[in-house]
Amino acid sequence: MRELLRKNIVRGRGLLARSIIQAQAASPTFTPVYAALIAIINSKFPHIGELVLKHLILLFKRGFKRNDKLLCISAATFIAHLVNQRVTYEIIGLSDANKPHNSGDLDSVTGNTDGRFILNVFKFEADYLANEEKYKELSKEILGSDDSNSEGDYKDGEEESSEEDSGTEQAEGKAAVITDDTETNLTALRRTIYLTIHSSLDFEECAHKLMKMQLKPGQEIELCHMFLDCCAEMRTYEKFFGLLAGRFCAINKIYVTPFEQIFKDSYHTIHRLDTNKLRNVSKFFAHLLFTDSISWNVLSCIKLNEEDTTSSNRIFIKILFQELSEYMGLAKLNERLKDVTLQEAFEGLFPRDDPKNTRFIYCFIKLTKIY
Repeated sequence: MRELLRKNIVRGRGLLARSIIQAQAASPTFTPVYAALIAIINSKFPHIGELVLKHLILLFKRGFKRNDKLLCISAATFIAHLVNQRVTYEIIGLSDANKPHNSGDLDSVTGNTDGRFILNVFKFEADYLANEEKYKELSKEILGSDDSNSEGDYKDGEEESSEEDSGTEQAEGKAAVITDDTETNLTALRRTIYLTIHSSLDFEECAHKLMKMQLKPGQEIELCHMFLDCCAEMRTYEKFFGLLAGRFCAINKIYVTPFEQIFKDSYHTIHRLDTNKLRNVSKFFAHLLFTDSISWNVLSCIKLNEEDTTSSNRIFIKILFQELSEYMGLAKLNERLKDVTLQEAFEGLFPRDDPKNTRFIYCFIKLTKIY
């Protein structure tokens, strides 16, 4: 991948797309590998991923027009693997591949799909040197400082040494700031975390792999969100995610605050989740509270009365305390709820300011059988 990024794949995107498609057609067994390569390139250069997809749709239409079964299968398989790699969505690939043609010639197919084969011909570029410098800066940003020794691969052998020195001074004087408005880096990070979680045998192996990722400052909350999102997507709650989150809170206290904030955010937006996700989220946080991975002060966000809660909030609280009573036992849970240092956090959970609210919490506990 590094060897590929050392070349200007923005200028040679047409050749790159054609070469990958030809290689995939020659070796269909390695289609997942080529799809993974396109997914990596697409995370930094979305227009290249789009170009490959357009080429594949064009080839599928050509194969369908010519009744070429092998070409159709090859192109459709590649598109399917690109969908698996989240380069495109199912609806896009299916709608474009099944789009009817108004005329019977192949020119109409090419025009509709816009394969951009014109990219494969030579075209004079007036701003060649300026564009090369821009790509060098972008490539350095992607490859990082470890690839600084390979800068010689980008140098044009015909440039004079004086021009190289002046270009270097200008590059140092102007530090290019790239703003990732498309959130491609965030998407790539979440994909990496997702694949790491689902490829690990147990939570200890997963924690070890994720700790080696060396997240940038501020990305810790994305890791915490991914733990909860993956847990919520399961059909039933898996203790794997609670143990994994608890391990990260134990290893580094920097993860405690994000999980506490996510608890509060999740409680206020719990009505957006279906019943299965709500149950998984409740059990996830019950595990963190039981293991003291997060502080019980997070329960201060709960105002348990008829006006400030919805049915989703009440189901969340019910499952949360049912799990806590199962983990801790009623005696220890009762002891924790009577802890003097936590009474301020429990004011909203056990209101005593209004008889109406007190009756409500009494009926709630009795009906949900949290005792």
